[in-house]
Amino acid sequence: MLNPVRPGAGVIAPLCLAIAATLPRPALSETDVIEEITVTARKREEGLQVTPVSISAFTVAALEDRHLADISQIADFTPNLVMNTSASFSGSNNAPAIFMRGIGQVDFTLNTDPGVGLYVDGVYISRSVGGLLDLVDVERIEVLRGPQGTLFGRNTIGGAISVTSRAPAEEFGGRLKITTGSDERIDVQGSVDVPISEQLLTRFTVLSRNRDGYVDRLQDGGKMGNDDALSVRGAALFKPSADLKFQINLDYTNEDEQSAPFVLLSLKRDSAFGGFHNFFIAPLLDPATAGGRCFDPTFANAACYNEASVLTGSAYKTNALEPNISEVEVFGASLSAEWALPAFTLRSITAYRDLESFSERDGDHAPVLVNRTADDYTYDQFSQEIQVLGSAFDARLEWILGGFYFTETGDNANLVTFSVVDILSGGHVENDSYAGFAQGTWHFNDRLSLTAGVRYSEDSREFTPEQFVISSLIGIPPGLPILPNVTADTSASDVTPMANVAYRWTEDLMTYFTYSQGFKSGGFTQRVFPPLFPALGQDPADVIPSFDPEFVEQFEIGWKSTWFGQRLQANGAVFYTDYTDLQVNVQRGIAPTTENAAAAEISGGELELVAAPTDSLLLNFGAGYTDADYQELDADVIGVTLDSRLPGTSEWNLNASISNAFSLGQYGTLTPRLDWVYRSKFFFDANNEVGESGYDVLNASVAWESTNGQWRAMVFGTNITDERYLLAGASILEPGGFQEGIFARPAEWGLSLEYKF
Repeated sequence: MLNPVRPGAGVIAPLCLAIAATLPRPALSETDVIEEITVTARKREEGLQVTPVSISAFTVAALEDRHLADISQIADFTPNLVMNTSASFSGSNNAPAIFMRGIGQVDFTLNTDPGVGLYVDGVYISRSVGGLLDLVDVERIEVLRGPQGTLFGRNTIGGAISVTSRAPAEEFGGRLKITTGSDERIDVQGSVDVPISEQLLTRFTVLSRNRDGYVDRLQDGGKMGNDDALSVRGAALFKPSADLKFQINLDYTNEDEQSAPFVLLSLKRDSAFGGFHNFFIAPLLDPATAGGRCFDPTFANAACYNEASVLTGSAYKTNALEPNISEVEVFGASLSAEWALPAFTLRSITAYRDLESFSERDGDHAPVLVNRTADDYTYDQFSQEIQVLGSAFDARLEWILGGFYFTETGDNANLVTFSVVDILSGGHVENDSYAGFAQGTWHFNDRLSLTAGVRYSEDSREFTPEQFVISSLIGIPPGLPILPNVTADTSASDVTPMANVAYRWTEDLMTYFTYSQGFKSGGFTQRVFPPLFPALGQDPADVIPSFDPEFVEQFEIGWKSTWFGQRLQANGAVFYTDYTDLQVNVQRGIAPTTENAAAAEISGGELELVAAPTDSLLLNFGAGYTDADYQELDADVIGVTLDSRLPGTSEWNLNASISNAFSLGQYGTLTPRLDWVYRSKFFFDANNEVGESGYDVLNASVAWESTNGQWRAMVFGTNITDERYLLAGASILEPGGFQEGIFARPAEWGLSLEYKF
């Protein structure tokens, strides 16, 4: 069995000493050298330090300094955020599972909603597949922790990740960036602003990513986990008058890649399916395996499913032989309008997105067939949001009213093959959501403010299974339905309030208290086996298994502060969460199944520090702590106990960065940088069968920038200590016989060159 290497503590002490040694002192200059960040967490522009919300914010400079390529990588630098790169049992490279403060969802099916909302320019991205966004043309990313059930709404029970794209500029200009590196990496990104007139501005961006895979397929010489993607984005901003503007955003992404780079962690040769293969199928392939010889873990034969025949002993090698495909095509369009009237501002966001995806996964990682899956996935969504914002009583009251409509349809043909049975799973979904919301902030004076908000949400869901047995070696007739081919429907509604009181003790210190609630819709279980049949007189739709909504109630105390003439920024929060009817993904036979597992309590906190001891030296530190425990469990939940850990949840996650800009006079500026990330033990599944024991990672870079800012070059290394750690995992040891995971890429180097004009 492959075990991830435990973290080395060698880099922790030096980084802590570096931070301690350079903490700012009162005698330093009053110059403000910490970047001021504007956020829109409350649907209006505010400074990060005056917004009483737990937010981690990344500007374009922060993203580029850390040379981040996709949205999953921000989790390394965000306290209490975990983003698995590929959801369990998905062969797709683009199906992230997101957790925040212990709340999220591992499944990627159309019937299961994410627990952390992902938004791009105000548009909700409702599906996991296609959610691993390239960081192309990004102006800012805001990570809002805790339920955002009032202003963001739908299924933001754990938090929200809001991405804001760059708007077209008023002057002609652009940039070209080329990155090369390990595994034949070649990334090319180009952007150009083209103002048509003073009223009409446009911007166009293209990104091409290409890199070889890093997991070798020993049986066919192929690889897995490569990059082969093209993203195109266009934006047009039309301002017919000073108080009216429209913006159209178009985006297209095409990924034609190899499968997610899962490798076999361990196998169970005497599991129901593995044992069937070893006793009955292997002798048909090779008579030398007769008599149960494959049950000997040291007996090596290509027909066997056992340790000696299948395990490679490497995190970057697999004996998988099934097809090797991960394809995703995404198109999105949105129209935003804003009209500033004398009494209020009216906003509208209209959006449409569609997606096609196909992926295959070899779960057994063997040249023989024990398990494989394939997912053919088509989906589209439409949303409309209206916001009305204003102020009253000499701006002592700031208010917002809004309405939201969302509809989606999708089909998922899920082919599941085991050595004993071949089935088609999946089906068709149609979901609708309506919501109305209101929030207001009353400023009693310059120090004290009270915010209250409420949202009413109503969701309806329909699921029509398209599932039957294709073939079987255990006596099940081909064509037998696994679930009735009828439409089942469910609906739910909830009112989610929020209250916040903030007090500014000085210009540089604010504290706040927030009470909030969150709600996530229920749904239907897509994966079922053995087949289910209605009883005599029973409505067939009632046979289709479903799960109920889940709810969160959270209390939070936080603070925002700056010190020493704005040389030190220190923000933090502590929270307590009451989590009820939580949805967990557990194993029922061969089927990963979503069920309500009763109740849990989660508590913890975050701390984020930014220090600028000098005008050239910059330090960052982040810490997240989460204590998550089940309090109750439903009697029929399988494989989860009160001692189980919630999936996707580390007790500790830490990050630290240090950079220093050295002036080279007329030759520009040289900035070396060191980034360190630590995450303690966590599991990828509710059954706690596969997890990561903890890791720490070190990245390094040296950037050069010309005096006029037109040229920028960077040499960088990622995972420079070559740590081996898991990014995703899945397990069906019984009856499937396998446990698999995705390891992070080993140590790599890169070189980028950027020109602005």
